[in-house]
Amino acid sequence: ARSPRLRTLGSRLLVIPVVVAIALAGGFAGRIGTEADRQWHAFVHVGETGENSSPSSPSAGRSRLLSGAGNRYDYWRIAWQVWKSHPLGGVGGGNYARPYFERRSTIEDVEQPHSLELQALSELGLVGALLLGAFIAGVGWGAVRMRRGATASPLLRALMVGGLGTFTAWLVQASVDWMQLLPGLTAIALVAAVVLVWPRPASVAEATAPRPRPSFAGRPAIVLAACAIVATLIVGGASLSRQALADRFRSRAQSELATNRTAALADANRSLDIDADSVQAYYVKAAALAGFNQARGAETALATALRREPRNFVTWVLLGDVAARQGRLTLAKRYYTRASLLNPLNRTLRQLAVDPTAHTQ
Repeated sequence: ARSPRLRTLGSRLLVIPVVVAIALAGGFAGRIGTEADRQWHAFVHVGETGENSSPSSPSAGRSRLLSGAGNRYDYWRIAWQVWKSHPLGGVGGGNYARPYFERRSTIEDVEQPHSLELQALSELGLVGALLLGAFIAGVGWGAVRMRRGATASPLLRALMVGGLGTFTAWLVQASVDWMQLLPGLTAIALVAAVVLVWPRPASVAEATAPRPRPSFAGRPAIVLAACAIVATLIVGGASLSRQALADRFRSRAQSELATNRTAALADANRSLDIDADSVQAYYVKAAALAGFNQARGAETALATALRREPRNFVTWVLLGDVAARQGRLTLAKRYYTRASLLNPLNRTLRQLAVDPTAHTQ
């Protein structure tokens, strides 16, 4: 008899902190509004405070948890602009950095917009954003479906709370940072998603009921589905294996540049034989050829890389370096100018566009 009374008393006591919080919010409404306006101003006016301020500024030592300042507004602003320019298909996976360097308001060198949703929207367009939304909605549907069975099972409740909490924490962090780029953490989040969407019986009676044998008419569909899954896994595995092998040759070539240019050139060519679109491999090949004083070959390799990514300022810089070493300063100036237009906030590029010999002085 006492237990219901205690529960009722506990429920009433929970009202007290709520009332206190409302009273405090009403009393400090003006101060809260002023602080909110100040933080919003710091968020949207990049460079005035926060990460772009000098180390000696008062705001430089403030915690990110206490200040709205930072550069994320700049990352997100550009991602949104990129999506509006390419609404359906985006600019392609991994290509956010090209328009970012052209339009940035800060000197931060980033490759993605620090937001999973905005990265999908800017790089993969509406199609990619819808697919990401379908994935998140599917996990949410799995959590709702799991909740019905969790009311009667402590194990399911624990799995649901752990899985939903883990996935939500990952998603929230990935929405404002680059959590999804950490393979281990993303793998944990995907395991949590599997726990939530894994099919399970709705009741004990359903779990213990004998399962009917599938009819002959249903078997061809099952076989076709299994074949499709196996084929997808084979194709995906082969593609990943080729990419990993190409990256391995490119990485080895990069490390060999300083000691063995012949081996570096051979490994760079092996990497390109596997992945002919690897711009980084063309850079290594060009560096090896330049080390052998084969400027024409280096320019050819960089020109090939340029056809893959014409708006990559790094390629234009390397072309300028090759031309400057040959004494073709007019051509080098043209290359550096093009690089500076693609990365206008880089002071070194602006200086090289005026004086191509500045890096040798």
